[in-house]
Amino acid sequence: MKKGIDVSAYQGKINWKKVKDAGCEFSIIRTTTQNNKIDTCFDFNLKGCVDNNIAVSYYKYTYAISFTELYKELEHLFRLFNSVPSSFRVVNTIWWDVEYEPLKNMGNKELTMLIKKAESEITAAGFPFGIYTGYSFYNANYFCVDEFSCPFWIARYPLNKNYIFSDPIPENYKPNIPLIKIWQYTSKGIMRGISNEVDFNILYVDNEL
Repeated sequence: MKKGIDVSAYQGKINWKKVKDAGCEFSIIRTTTQNNKIDTCFDFNLKGCVDNNIAVSYYKYTYAISFTELYKELEHLFRLFNSVPSSFRVVNTIWWDVEYEPLKNMGNKELTMLIKKAESEITAAGFPFGIYTGYSFYNANYFCVDEFSCPFWIARYPLNKNYIFSDPIPENYKPNIPLIKIWQYTSKGIMRGISNEVDFNILYVDNEL
């Protein structure tokens, strides 16, 4: 089991040395935004993780409600990775973030097809694929979760309170689902080196992102 965070431009310029010293073992960083622009802190965060020996993977919050929009998201995503300097290029899981409210209205079959297409394109590009979603979104069957054998990263917040990174983990609230690899247990984390609140996560399976 490892403890880590996920970050975006919302957290501002992070002091990654302080984050490492606080015990952070991995980070999942945002790639692109709703308008397919690169997250303004992507390069900074990736380099900060590599320089401080923090394991890293990536997430893409999807807004695509059609295949046309999906292909556009993937085009910009792959363009981003192709631009990363080899000195800090890390090939690791791309987590497909499925929580955008309009996705709920697509229909189970249609949304499943979109996620399947994202999975096939991302794995064909050489990246492992995983799905991020909330526990309620997962249980509501907005897409056919049983059709996926990839790992899941699930958000479930047991208490509406701030956590310090060293606080005990509320393990009795861990989502009880197959294939869960990461549990995001709060969005209200307080951590040295980060000025805003940050999500805290537990990595369970194989200790590998």
